[in-house]
Amino acid sequence: MKITIKLCLSLAALLLVMTNTALAQPYEPLGVQTNVPKSTVLNGGWTECYTDLYGDTGISLSSILAQCPGAKMMLACSELNADAFVTLGQADYADVTFNTGTGNVTHQANDVEWYFDEENSWGFAPLGETVSRNSCDTNSSAAEQRLCWHTGSGDLEGGWRCGATTSLNSSSTWVRHILINGDLPVASPVPANNHYALALLILLLSSIGYVAIRRYH
Repeated sequence: MKITIKLCLSLAALLLVMTNTALAQPYEPLGVQTNVPKSTVLNGGWTECYTDLYGDTGISLSSILAQCPGAKMMLACSELNADAFVTLGQADYADVTFNTGTGNVTHQANDVEWYFDEENSWGFAPLGETVSRNSCDTNSSAAEQRLCWHTGSGDLEGGWRCGATTSLNSSSTWVRHILINGDLPVASPVPANNHYALALLILLLSSIGYVAIRRYH
């Protein structure tokens, strides 16, 4: 079959795109993470389903969970208008919302120590660390990897900590975030090196030159 210049140019254009794009990788961190760019999370398959200020109070937990369905859930916090999450943790939805009661018992999942109760607090600590819930976790060990929100009477209440920053009960400059990830994210183009596609591109461009020479000489 005769290779035409038009066909070669079309294939060359396609391969040129391939040399500059690849599939985005899902963001699925193991354990508690700190200082993570928000773009890394949001471009890694996560959708922010709920956000408010630490000073907000009296929000129904059932209504929050109803608008945040998904196979996986992430809790995170940040300063207002910041480009990065101060700390975050993620695990299966059932693990993040696993009822641990009002004591200092945690539920381990994805190398994170989780706790949740509608009458006490909701949050996490790094793997192997204990919590001191009163009612939020006041433990200062590995403080930058801890997150805690007050709960009560089935509501999300004001406060309390985002990493090492505590006593945020009335804060209007710190933000609580809940994100979900139902499945692996849809692939999106990001810059990448593709040596195989580049080699094919060079071959096709050579073919174009060869066909042009044969046609006009």
